[in-house]
Amino acid sequence: ADIQPFTKEETTLLLEFSSGWFRNLVALLAYTGMRTGEALALKWSDIDFKEKEIHIQRGINEFGLGKTKTVGSVRYVPIFDSLLPYLKAQHEMTAGEYEFVFISKLGTPFRKTLDFNASLWKPLLKSLGMKHRRLYDLRHTFATNMLGSGQFSAMQIARWLGHTNTQMLFTTYARYIKSERIEIDKSFDLFEI
Repeated sequence: ADIQPFTKEETTLLLEFSSGWFRNLVALLAYTGMRTGEALALKWSDIDFKEKEIHIQRGINEFGLGKTKTVGSVRYVPIFDSLLPYLKAQHEMTAGEYEFVFISKLGTPFRKTLDFNASLWKPLLKSLGMKHRRLYDLRHTFATNMLGSGQFSAMQIARWLGHTNTQMLFTTYARYIKSERIEIDKSFDLFEI
């Protein structure tokens, strides 16, 4: 599917107008670039608050808990300071009582985003006047904003996304980075002597 990253302003609105555990999930996806299934499979034992990193080592889907999408998807991602309040808020909700970070009303891990797409995600987008995009597009939002920041190497970002090289990164996201759209002098004459 064609990716449709959210702008920084849209992401801020998503966080401002969502609430509870769902806000914490939106923040986790936006600030880490995790796949939705990886976030739903996240256990508290995977989060190291002292070292400020998350160990991604499994995924979840309609068939249950399993491995990550690829071998290269097993990785560590940093917990940036801006994500900490959301993780701490979620910690207060589920840590100690539950093994998994995000828990359904049944007290079990979510198996798919369909469990909350219709009830939370779509109404949030509609209330903000945003066209429908997948929750998964928060992963793309992370990637484009990290690349656009110029603060990290392409290889670092690729590894945080679970890619083994930068090819996918540039193929997928370069067109969304304003700095990669080169302004040229159109008065240039190739054949001028």
